[in-house]
Amino acid sequence: MKKKTVSTMMALCIAAISMMAGFGCLQAAADETAVERPAEIPEETIKIGIAELQSNEEAVNRKNYYENYIAPYYNVEFVFSEAISDSEDLVSFVENCADAGCKGIIGFSPDSPEQVTSICQEYGMMYVVNMVRSASNENCYTDTYDNYASFAVNNDAIAESFGSWLAENASEDGEEGFLLCSAAANYGVQQHILIIKNALKALQDLYGLTYDQDIETMAISSSPIEATNDKGVHIYIYPGDPNRMDGWLSGFTSAIQTNKYAVVLGCTEIYNVVSVAVQEAEEVMDKDVKVACMASLSESLKNAFHTEDRFGNQTLNLAIVKPTGFTDTIGFVNCYNLITGYHDSVMGSDGEVADTNGKLWEVTDAESCDHLTDIYEGNYHVFSYEDINRMLGIFNPDITHEDIMEVIDAKTIDSVLEEMEG
Repeated sequence: MKKKTVSTMMALCIAAISMMAGFGCLQAAADETAVERPAEIPEETIKIGIAELQSNEEAVNRKNYYENYIAPYYNVEFVFSEAISDSEDLVSFVENCADAGCKGIIGFSPDSPEQVTSICQEYGMMYVVNMVRSASNENCYTDTYDNYASFAVNNDAIAESFGSWLAENASEDGEEGFLLCSAAANYGVQQHILIIKNALKALQDLYGLTYDQDIETMAISSSPIEATNDKGVHIYIYPGDPNRMDGWLSGFTSAIQTNKYAVVLGCTEIYNVVSVAVQEAEEVMDKDVKVACMASLSESLKNAFHTEDRFGNQTLNLAIVKPTGFTDTIGFVNCYNLITGYHDSVMGSDGEVADTNGKLWEVTDAESCDHLTDIYEGNYHVFSYEDINRMLGIFNPDITHEDIMEVIDAKTIDSVLEEMEG
């Protein structure tokens, strides 16, 4: 296979962006480097590759977090990829990591999970990927591989949050209309499927709708479709990822310019991408457009909650937030445990690999977002070293998956805000 080298220029660019994006992260890292390592941490440096899907703000924050918070304390060296565009890129990066002496890969690209797991196994590396169980990685969860684990967010809880928000914020008759951006639901991404299904079900229950098609079929449609129903409520399902699909924004703009939709729901972080189109639609319709979507803590998220539209309302109404370092920690814990020989920590009671899922946080106002700024800037971390140590086999040889989930589930937005204030 043809090999590619990790781009030094890309690494320098990301480092430069990191300094601009959050000096607080670098300042915190300087202090944390001086922390004395416990005796349980291996003396030999462990190398781990990080396969990134995109070169965005979340990737920059993740690089800061891994290099400046995790690496010094746990004696880990991280190797970062360029943005992974397809399976070939991912396989090439895995091969480069093997050449560099990496013991594991933490993957944020969903491409070809079983193929990559098999290749990692050949090289003696662990593969921990940001996915939930699905048809594409089903075999990885059985006893075929002993080098695989997954980590993700709790998709059921996310879908329920969006559904509840719709039920609480929609009008009595649904006259405003709903534009549901289904992202990669048509590719089988369970989080996106569940979000759209819950949204359609919430609207169905709210208005007593009978759809012309079944909800599952509409949720996974690969083409934009109107969820036609007996009450004439305008519901439009628009698939595609704005970060990986040319022409996505123009299609979205065309849809919202029909003036049929004043509620936008996104399965991915779309608020910045659609902001101009939404503002223009508000001008034409003379109506407030509400926006709800996934998000990560960032300066742009703060700006969105602090920016008002022409009606004096915030431009973003709901963000299901993945705090900086939250899932990154979960991925690291699984990978580190596998590398250090604690395979049972990723196994469920059924003898198969267990999904390690954390619940994300609902943010609906600028004040809540502002309180979480210290996490984004790196001055506070959701998981302390003590928290992480509780999840590692080197400190707890009898560690189980249930033990790890107890630590993860305890980290709610309320508990973290209380810790920060205390």
